[in-house]
Amino acid sequence: MNIPASTATFDISNNTGSNASVLPDTTFPVTTPVGLTDLGLTVDLSDGSTEHFGPSDFTLALDGLSFNGPTIPIGGVSPLPTEAILTGMFNTTSITLSDGSTDTISPSFTATILPSAPPDLSDADLAVINATTSSPSAPEPSFRGLFGVGALGLLLVWGVRSRSNFRRLRTILRNQATMAVLVATGLLAAHTVSAAPVSVHLNGATTPDTGVAGVSFVNVIGSGFPTGHGTLPPANATISFALTCGGAVVASTSPDSIINVIGSSYRLHVQLPATLSTANYFASVSGTTSDGTTYASTNCSEVSVTHTNPTLSACVPGSSLGIVSPPKGPASVFAFVPGNPATGEGVCVANDTNVYHISASNTVKTLTSSANTTTSFSGGSCHNCGVAMNALTNQAVITIGLSTSPSGSALQTLNLGTDTFSTPFPLANQVSENISIDPTRGYILSPNEAGVYDLVGINSTTGAYTAEFGNGIHKGEFDSAAEDCTTGIALASIEFTQNVFLADLTQATFTPGSPGAWTAPNSITTLAGSFSAGTSGITFAPGTSHLGTVTGEFGGSSFAVLQLPSTSGTGTPALVDYAYVPCITGFNAGTDPHTVSAYTSPNNGKAYTVFASSAPPAELIVADMAAILAAPRETGTHTVIGDTGPGSCLAPGDGLITSISTAPAP
Repeated sequence: MNIPASTATFDISNNTGSNASVLPDTTFPVTTPVGLTDLGLTVDLSDGSTEHFGPSDFTLALDGLSFNGPTIPIGGVSPLPTEAILTGMFNTTSITLSDGSTDTISPSFTATILPSAPPDLSDADLAVINATTSSPSAPEPSFRGLFGVGALGLLLVWGVRSRSNFRRLRTILRNQATMAVLVATGLLAAHTVSAAPVSVHLNGATTPDTGVAGVSFVNVIGSGFPTGHGTLPPANATISFALTCGGAVVASTSPDSIINVIGSSYRLHVQLPATLSTANYFASVSGTTSDGTTYASTNCSEVSVTHTNPTLSACVPGSSLGIVSPPKGPASVFAFVPGNPATGEGVCVANDTNVYHISASNTVKTLTSSANTTTSFSGGSCHNCGVAMNALTNQAVITIGLSTSPSGSALQTLNLGTDTFSTPFPLANQVSENISIDPTRGYILSPNEAGVYDLVGINSTTGAYTAEFGNGIHKGEFDSAAEDCTTGIALASIEFTQNVFLADLTQATFTPGSPGAWTAPNSITTLAGSFSAGTSGITFAPGTSHLGTVTGEFGGSSFAVLQLPSTSGTGTPALVDYAYVPCITGFNAGTDPHTVSAYTSPNNGKAYTVFASSAPPAELIVADMAAILAAPRETGTHTVIGDTGPGSCLAPGDGLITSISTAPAP
């Protein structure tokens, strides 16, 4: 699992070339770098559907051999993978083995991954690719090479043994076994002497080779681990991260599992430490087997670490302001109409039926939605009302008025790849003023002004609507939706009050119906301070900060920074803390529907909230949320002390607030 209860990936760890085993270990003996082409992956899902992925869904990893594969949602109402079939071609058929011999392999391969615990695939399920060889000089029966492939961890590891070199390899393996006995004997006789650890050779990159600090899991794969020495307990292993291989360790942790791939090759499944900054790191491994045999890697696996990614970045509310932030820094951050952080595209809607698709190169294509009537909110009426992005499926979800819908409102999806609209999905409950999308758990969050919090189920792979579930909270008029997608804690602002609603979606239960219903542990917090028309705009930064912002409805510049807990799944969710800022000097925010958003910087990993000024927007304010939360407060309150003392405003340039009309954004 890349992100447990959220996403998993199908990755290929190529154990040829520089990733081959080092003699005397012959688990992966192909020293020729064998590339993979024409990759195709078919995944059967638990709801009976099938997903197909092609070469464009695989990206070359940092080692230049392995591949990062497609992401499969596994959280919430998402269907789970039950089987996967990988096909492809080898870019060379002539190989050299570690003993110096050569052979020829067949050019194509197929591997089927079946669940170890049916009916669904689980973490570290794997298959073996058989690479057939033939040589007229070899009288031995057909011998197939070993290529390990795996899922939901998800690793595809592979190597080869050739038929024509079977006798030669059998000799090598016999020698390897002898060497293992000699090493074991040496260790037994050397308890009073400092014995050198068994050398482990790691792959050049983790699988996948990128992840979010404190959120994602990656696999560190290597060969040469000591076999025949009991087990490899995860608690006895340490994975250390440094900015250079062999450099000073900046963080270390233990894997949550160590699973044998084949032979002396093992997969260590580890969560990236939350303390890592945005950078490329080199992971090394050391540890002790259950019988006391020590081991240590002689090289490192590289991994690119960020504090967010496009999938998490898509979990922001649909409003008048969006953020496009590239997934790897150093990079620029762009304030935009609601945009897809994975592609740099944007979608803007007018109050009529016009929809504007803005490409990454700033060309604009005008489209027309299926809205045929207006739907109304406290702030006005609209045909097209809002838009939110689903980066996982490259789609925009538009909220529209629809006369044939029971509520007079509906959702309609725009495929950004084809510029085509789906059939509108009519809603039994009035749509929210600002929806939000959890792309991996498969929810569209839609809390409405009647006090009903709707969750609309979507297929996380295709974006297709599946069902509507309502929760009649009736604690006031909900305005906007937000979610901390790292923990699955959903929020809603409640306009004309000072209240914020929280619910833990990881504990949600669903009752089917038309519409269905859902319940989950929830709470309401009343904030101190004053907001124009009450709490209205709300947004959370993706990643591990668990920080967000709530604002008013009609102008002004007051806002509060909210801190959510870092975990979920038990108990009732509640705010950990919040800080209220009464005003920003010389700034007046835009009005309904909320010119506020949030992002995690690809450059420094900090969480920022962004405000656009009133129409026509000429200024953007960027606020460091953690710094504001840590700023001095008026005695006994949550109110931040202003730049000139209690009761005053914060001003751009004070270290907490930046105006990007005068300075670049962080």
